[in-house]
Amino acid sequence: MTDHGGKDADRTRAARLARELEAAMTRIAELEQRPRPAQPALSSLPIVAESPFRVMMEQIGEGALTLQRSGLITYCNNRFAEMLQVERDRIIGRHLRDFLRTADHARFDALLESGIETTMRDEFVLSAEGGSSLPIALSLSPLRRYASDPLICAVTADLTDQKQQDYTLHEAIGRLEAESLQRAIVEEALRQSQKMEAIGQLTGGLAHDFNNLLTAILGALEQMQSQLAQGRTDRLARYVDAAREAADRAAALTHRLLAFARRQPLDPVEVSPARLMAGMEELIRRTVGPRIEVSLAGATDGLTLCDGNQLENALLNLAINARDAMPRGGHLRLAVHGVTLSPEQAALRDLTAGRYLSIEVTDDGEGMTPEVAARAFDPFFTTKPVGQGTGLGLSTIYGFARQSGGQAEIASTVGEGTTITLLLPEVVSAPAPVVTAPMASTSLGGT
Repeated sequence: MTDHGGKDADRTRAARLARELEAAMTRIAELEQRPRPAQPALSSLPIVAESPFRVMMEQIGEGALTLQRSGLITYCNNRFAEMLQVERDRIIGRHLRDFLRTADHARFDALLESGIETTMRDEFVLSAEGGSSLPIALSLSPLRRYASDPLICAVTADLTDQKQQDYTLHEAIGRLEAESLQRAIVEEALRQSQKMEAIGQLTGGLAHDFNNLLTAILGALEQMQSQLAQGRTDRLARYVDAAREAADRAAALTHRLLAFARRQPLDPVEVSPARLMAGMEELIRRTVGPRIEVSLAGATDGLTLCDGNQLENALLNLAINARDAMPRGGHLRLAVHGVTLSPEQAALRDLTAGRYLSIEVTDDGEGMTPEVAARAFDPFFTTKPVGQGTGLGLSTIYGFARQSGGQAEIASTVGEGTTITLLLPEVVSAPAPVVTAPMASTSLGGT
């Protein structure tokens, strides 16, 4: 990526100077022709060189020269000689192509042919004395005075500074892209670590649940073995059903846990937060434990465009935070409803006005002081003892909300509890016939 505006400015300046030179030469020619008849183009050049035209050519600050239609240099100013680091006498009478790098010759010839009729411009590289190179913007304009043997006015602008700026910009962009890639890698690792941290919170309860399920399966198998030993088969179907039901519950729990832990790329899709919460209900209950009552409420089945795995991860981490804020038990409430933000309300949240889904996770735990709440979304900020939290959970959730086009907010009162709200843009999807399974045992009624 380059600064095309800077290049265009240099080209425009060179073209403007060429037009001004052409106009000045035309006016000078008119004045010179009053006392004497016009002379052929080449014989008049010494007169032009001694005229005010030469003074103007020397003062424009850019390289300036006149060319025959073949590209032969008939005059150049000191600035152009400085660019080449060559004496002016060694330039006049030579072809301009001789001072361009070989790779530019064909392009210059095409530009020269067009420059006889109209103003043309392009970028080239001058081969200066000693093998050094100089990038230039070259503008060619026809000099109308010499109709019998057309001359061309050429103006060269030094692009060295511009090229250096382009190079610096390229380097900066390269560093930015590398840092952006590294940040994406770190963020992905952070999301995965948050999943692992949440799974670590689940292990104890899951081990107990699996033990109960295996006990049920083994008990049913022992009963079947006893019945077969007695030659009785009338109750076998009952024990088979009991064992199968316990095995199905264990498989479903394992599938849910693996799906949550799986490393997956970000994939924004249309998600119903209400349905996602309902599908997570059992996982959340097992996470917070039996001393905390969990209730779900949804006043809308609206959709938002986000990564469903990240939203699931955010809700589970909020549930874990709520559990830790209620060590003696309490009530955890998850709710979702639609809201409309006015331009004023949206501006306060750095959002655009419109419809949003408000996803609220509320506990009646210890609450936060205003100072703690103000820093809660800061990376690595935590009030938990060493070894019990990274301080990255809420900052990750905040990042997810912002990346999804929304916002995260905290409302907390010491001794009363905390509500963390995720505002995600609501999207309208074309209705499509779908077959859905019941969301969960808990009904999401309106509130």
